[in-house]
Amino acid sequence: MICFALILLTEDVLPTPSVLKCWQIVTDASCKLCGHKNCTLRHILCGCQTALKQGRQTWRHDSILYALYQQIRSMRNHGAAAHKLGLKPKEAHSSFVSRRGNKFNTVSTPAAVPLFETSDDWQLQFDITVKSDSQSKNAAFPPHIAATSCRPDAVIWSDKLKTVVWIELTSPWEENMTKWHFRKHEKYNKLATTVRSKGWKVHPLCVEVGCRGFTGHNWQHMARTLNMKKGMNKRLKMRVAQVAQRCSYYLYLNHKNREWSHPPLHGARD
Repeated sequence: MICFALILLTEDVLPTPSVLKCWQIVTDASCKLCGHKNCTLRHILCGCQTALKQGRQTWRHDSILYALYQQIRSMRNHGAAAHKLGLKPKEAHSSFVSRRGNKFNTVSTPAAVPLFETSDDWQLQFDITVKSDSQSKNAAFPPHIAATSCRPDAVIWSDKLKTVVWIELTSPWEENMTKWHFRKHEKYNKLATTVRSKGWKVHPLCVEVGCRGFTGHNWQHMARTLNMKKGMNKRLKMRVAQVAQRCSYYLYLNHKNREWSHPPLHGARD
C-alpha cells in the first residue's frame, strides 16, 4: 500500500483538495492550515506558510540531512582509521595485448587519496540534533575558521590541512531546484571568499533533494568532492530519495491536521 501511495506522490495524483475539486467530489479546495484557495500537492509539500512555521518542511529537510550525516560520519571514521594505519590506495595498472600477441603494460597511475584519508582530524558539524554524537541545531560556524552569522547545514573541516567543506541542503519542489541552487550558492559566496582569504581551502557544496525524492545534478559534484565510491553513492541516493518520499507522504496525510507533533527524524533512534 505504501509503495502505491509513493507512486501517486511522485506522479502528483494524490487526492488533494485541488484534485478532489477537479473530480467534483468537493467544492472547497482551500488549505485547512493557511486558507490558501487552491490546496495542491505542491502547496502541501512546499508552499504552505503555516506548515513552514510549524516546522513540517524542516522536519523533512532535517531527516534527509540525517541520512547524509550517517553516511558521511561512516566515511570519516573509515578514513581516519585508514590514515592511522598508513593504508594507501592501490595504483591503477592497465595492460593490453596486440593482435600479434605482444603484451604491453602502461605506466601505473597513482590513485587519488580519498578526502577523509588525507588526515585523521576531520570534524563534522551538522545542523541536526544527535545527542549521542554531540550534534546540535543552530551551532555557530567554527569561529577559528571565520566569524560569520551564516550556518551551512553541514560543515566538515580539517585544521591540519586547513581545508573546509560545507554542504547546504535544499528540499524544494523539483521544478524549483535550479532557482534554489543559485540562491543558496550566492548566499555563501561572501563566506567562501572570507575563508579563502584566511588561507583555507574551501569546497562549497549546494545539494538539492526534491520533496518527491529526485536528486539534482549537483549531487554528483558532492559525491566527487567527498570521493564517494560508486556503489556507496548509489545507495545513498536511494536512501535520501526514500526518506524524502516517506516524509512528504506523511506531510500529505497530515495536511488537514492543524496541530503538529514534531515526530523524530526519519531513521533516528536518539
